[in-house]
Amino acid sequence: DCHTAKNHKIAGRGTDMRQRDLFEEVSCAKCHSDQPHGKREIDKHTARVNCTVCHIPAFAKVAATDMERDWSKPGDVDPATRLYEPHMLKMANVMPEYAFFNGLSYFYEFGQPAQPRENGRVLMSGPLGDILDPQAKIFAFKYHLGRQPVDPVSGALLPLKIGKFFMTGDLASAVALGVTEVGWHYNSYGFADTDRFMGLFHEVAPKENALSCMECHGDSDRMDFKTLGYTVNEMHSGKPLCASCHKDESGEWSSAELFSKVHAKHVDDKKLDCSQCHPF
Repeated sequence: DCHTAKNHKIAGRGTDMRQRDLFEEVSCAKCHSDQPHGKREIDKHTARVNCTVCHIPAFAKVAATDMERDWSKPGDVDPATRLYEPHMLKMANVMPEYAFFNGLSYFYEFGQPAQPRENGRVLMSGPLGDILDPQAKIFAFKYHLGRQPVDPVSGALLPLKIGKFFMTGDLASAVALGVTEVGWHYNSYGFADTDRFMGLFHEVAPKENALSCMECHGDSDRMDFKTLGYTVNEMHSGKPLCASCHKDESGEWSSAELFSKVHAKHVDDKKLDCSQCHPF
């Protein structure tokens, strides 16, 4: 019902999937309205927060999922299939990562030198968009880490003949065959640390298990608002933010209730605009 089809072409696209059969959007709003909650405090989030954020509080709830894949270590034999798999770290009930996504993605371009970012990792795929992009919303993601073969001469990440590895566990042969079959010159290989953001759209929890307000806005490490761009002005009118209008009373509330108390007073009561306290 979600992935509609026409002429055997199926709608749907993730952040780490380049192609799509149909350009029809797959979203919760196809069946629900844009403001389905009946509560203003919740419905006002839908303009910048995708449904997945609150309704997928954790993923891999039944079976553990691959969170790290390290090709530099010996492969592990799957006891059921008796085939080799890359060495993986699997986890269950994983809390998502969060980032803005406007429907477009960055991809590492196959065959080009792999340039690590400030975190030392080569980004394989990631969402585009930020807080200033009106088309972007915050989405939930699986953040996946890898360690992959890389050409020590060209700096390009290398392809593997994956069936060879599955059958033998011999990575060197799998890399040599993969490089040969795409027509590249084989120079041996080293390893590069990589990462990618994979969209979470399944495992939607019942509404009773959706996130509560304070699981994001309370004393929690779930949502990194500073990285997302929701910082607070340190100064206003030449004075520290809170002290610019009155005595700083923030110390009177615990961190768990600070958000709700401050917003109730300044947004609901005083009707102040967000830009009074936030720089975006």
